[in-house]
Amino acid sequence: MMLIGGDKPFAWARRVGISKGGMQNLLDGGIPRDKTIDKIIAATGVSRDWLLYGKGEMRSPAPPEYRVERTLDSHLGTDLLREIIEAVEQALAASSRRLPPAEKARLVSAAAKIYMSSRSSDRKGALGKITLALLDLLSAGGR
Repeated sequence: MMLIGGDKPFAWARRVGISKGGMQNLLDGGIPRDKTIDKIIAATGVSRDWLLYGKGEMRSPAPPEYRVERTLDSHLGTDLLREIIEAVEQALAASSRRLPPAEKARLVSAAAKIYMSSRSSDRKGALGKITLALLDLLSAGGR
């Protein structure tokens, strides 16, 4: 529970990308799946040995870039991240805009935040909404 901090367990689990069932399993003392372990490590930066066995340093010595990559992958998944990038590319092509990589990265980040903030029941249509929002943003001359 020390990793959750002041959050309510299920709110923390949702933010980290763990299902209600997965969180309930943890609360009941069950053995988490590898995917769940990876999500906890990515979100908190704790070391695998510390989390699983209580041994070694609590925090992972991995460089921050690795933790960011693992966090993105565990929250979005490689396939969804690819779809978000494609939505950004389509919006740019439709608006005949070219952006430098740093600004394109900001759009991908904004699209990912929109997706992550949408309710899970709305996520199927979220990519279409993201593309439309990006088109509106780009046609208005915003970044």
